[in-house]
Amino acid sequence: MYNDKIEIESPYGHITISYGRHDKHRVRVLDIDGGMESATYIEEELQNELLFEYMYLFDLMFDENYLEDRQINDVLLIGGGAFHYPKYFLAHHQGNIDVVEINKVLYDISNKYFYLEETINKFNKNKNRFHCYFENGRDYINRNKKKYDAILSDVFIGENLVLELHSLEAIKRIKESLNPQGIYITNIIGSLSGKYSQNIKNVVKTLKQCFKYTYVFKAQEKNEHQKRQNLIVVAVDQEVHFNIVSYHNINQKRYHQGMINHVDDIDYTNGHILRDKKRKEFADKYAKQMSVKMVDVNQFVSNLSGGNKQKVVLARWIGKDSDIVVLDSPTRGIDIKVKQDIYQLMNQMRKNGKSIIMISEELMELIGMCDRIYIMCQGRITGCLNRDEFSQETIMKYATNLMNL
Repeated sequence: MYNDKIEIESPYGHITISYGRHDKHRVRVLDIDGGMESATYIEEELQNELLFEYMYLFDLMFDENYLEDRQINDVLLIGGGAFHYPKYFLAHHQGNIDVVEINKVLYDISNKYFYLEETINKFNKNKNRFHCYFENGRDYINRNKKKYDAILSDVFIGENLVLELHSLEAIKRIKESLNPQGIYITNIIGSLSGKYSQNIKNVVKTLKQCFKYTYVFKAQEKNEHQKRQNLIVVAVDQEVHFNIVSYHNINQKRYHQGMINHVDDIDYTNGHILRDKKRKEFADKYAKQMSVKMVDVNQFVSNLSGGNKQKVVLARWIGKDSDIVVLDSPTRGIDIKVKQDIYQLMNQMRKNGKSIIMISEELMELIGMCDRIYIMCQGRITGCLNRDEFSQETIMKYATNLMNL
């Protein structure tokens, strides 16, 4: 059974369904005109897991540094294929997903051979989490009136861009279809440099005319910049320091957080590419400056102690070289030695002319580090003290509003 090929003609190409293995797991593969379009695990417990690493980067829309206090409720995916990501979304996330797919034959095949129907029946019981529209993606965007929290695009002709979805007019319509502060993520096949880099340059140039910030991530961080590969482009109207950077084992999603040494992103908003050498120099510099205890700068931050994780977070922000830095409880939950390292770093920043706003509930920390302390009680500023006025008693009186009684 698993060696048989299934051949199907569709209005948009010749479809072949075949079988193979991926990391010892049986998989079913969908090709269109000889090029792989999608695949799925055959084993029941893996049928809603992702085979393709680049699709995990669609989950950048759930990154905590992007979301802050928002939620992703409504998502649009342009390009269903074999509905690989929609299955994963329904199984692993809350919210609703609309899919636009021009080839209805792919939807029918996905239900029959790629477990879409089973996933919908299991995770879409109230019948409102998943909708599919069978039409050209540009036509849907042009007529759409709905607002989405995130729009994803994964559309190709072979490995070539569908240009009508990447024109300035199309991107403007996509932007209009997003809620305020919405996120747009698109998959591009190309390279960061060399002869295959024109696609990514053109896409980013267009996105910059509609969005304030554009980021590019390699699906596989070990790939060379010149290699043709999946590149995920993220466009937003706010600066985001994404924590999700690279991941993925066949049936265990592994997000890791790290210094810029782990981030393969290009911020074209500033016309700047942070290449591997620069990233390693940055990581080495701040790992040494912060006395981070680790194997080397390639170690996953998730494997560090709590105090060293805190140092890494501080290093990322300090590396931005901002004139004003806001630190909310920077030493909470860490040991005395790490606290001293952080205090030394803050003093050095102050000597370098930086301004620090520190929020803390530890009185001795405030008295030892601050030049001026503002005290709040019940949401209002109740006092302001200069260094020569500091004392625990005075601060507590303002903190309990006794000074105004």
